[in-house]
Amino acid sequence: MLTTPEERERQARNEVGQTVVTAPVSRLLTAGALVFLVGTLGWHTIADLRADPGRWPSVLDPRTLPPVWDEISSVAAVDGWIDALALANERVGVNIADYETSLEERSPLIDALVPMVNLVVTSWLGGSTESVYPGRGGWLFYRPDVEYVTGPGFLEPERLAARLLADPDVEPDPRAALIELRDALQARGIALVVVPVPLKPTIYPDRYVRRAENAVEPMRNTSQAAWLDAVRAEGIDIVDLTADFWQARQIDDVPLYLRSDTHWTPAGVDLASDLLADHIESLDLDWAGAPRTYSTATRQARNQGDTLALLNLPQAQADRAAERVTLTQVLDPEGQGWQPDPTAEILLLGDSFANIYSLEALGWGTAAGLTEQLSLRLGRPLDALRQNDAGSYATRQLLAAQRQQGRDRLAGKRLVIYQFASRELAIGDWRTGLPY
Repeated sequence: MLTTPEERERQARNEVGQTVVTAPVSRLLTAGALVFLVGTLGWHTIADLRADPGRWPSVLDPRTLPPVWDEISSVAAVDGWIDALALANERVGVNIADYETSLEERSPLIDALVPMVNLVVTSWLGGSTESVYPGRGGWLFYRPDVEYVTGPGFLEPERLAARLLADPDVEPDPRAALIELRDALQARGIALVVVPVPLKPTIYPDRYVRRAENAVEPMRNTSQAAWLDAVRAEGIDIVDLTADFWQARQIDDVPLYLRSDTHWTPAGVDLASDLLADHIESLDLDWAGAPRTYSTATRQARNQGDTLALLNLPQAQADRAAERVTLTQVLDPEGQGWQPDPTAEILLLGDSFANIYSLEALGWGTAAGLTEQLSLRLGRPLDALRQNDAGSYATRQLLAAQRQQGRDRLAGKRLVIYQFASRELAIGDWRTGLPY
């Protein structure tokens, strides 16, 4: 019987270091590993032969693994064979890693198994994948959105320092970039309105976890209030949609966000457009151009959401989970789908929240997004620079790049609307020094 901690630790180490495997179990495990290895190679080989019958199967092709002889011999001639052999070893390691990556990316085994595994993990076991958290009632949430509202404050010094340590080239603090943009526009007599779009778990936390059913306020990042106070103290005009979205979902059952997508529904776009149009009209800007009249048409769209697509489910399950929405498409005076007007006095810089229902490639229809609905409500044309990702800098960088190339998108503008997803405050690169 053990009596001392030292004896208990000694026995534990002995047991860990002496795993007993019987001969039948050992043979079974070895045979299973060989069957799996040979079967996987055979599966890949058959797939390669079917894809390109006249070519040697790439899974069995070792020619990509050795280093390039000309490079190695050149290094040997200058630095000697010891350095050349070190370089050869490094190149072989890189080539093996590339070979493994290429197999993973086009593996028929992975293509066959991943959809079923994801279905079991998310639908049956309630687990998550690398990018998607399943919520309640079939709702899906984008992992960075959940981490934004539940994670540490994005303005906390420790958080800012950690991001800089991970990537010294990133600018994690959003305040300086917004001040720089405001100052550049102000110098040209242009007003700025900043619109950080609230995320789905901010407005619908109860669709993510049951314990949020009795929530009395939206879920925000702990630094969001401090950020709002800081930028408003600098005189930057912020339209925070969060409180209005929260109130609207309490009194109306019409969802403001798509069930299987990160973005808002047409109802969410309508609400944001109403709020933003009211705010712009309150600025009492001196418009030079005449108002313009637009008409509308009702359209239907059905699509798989982006979070649903990230799950990579079997096609039948994905098709059943697709959503249908009713769009209000905006038409110009000639009856054609609304298009941005480079001569307009308002420029919208936006991300995928502005592109959804506008960019055909997203699969949710066209001429029915935030820019179009805002143009309809204001009765004025709008110019737009919209890019799906990296709302913290992509459109600002595009604006500056076009000016350097001789195309000044700010010429004749009276107002710039800068829209981005709130998550960018925590994960975006807020680089400065852009020549607007």
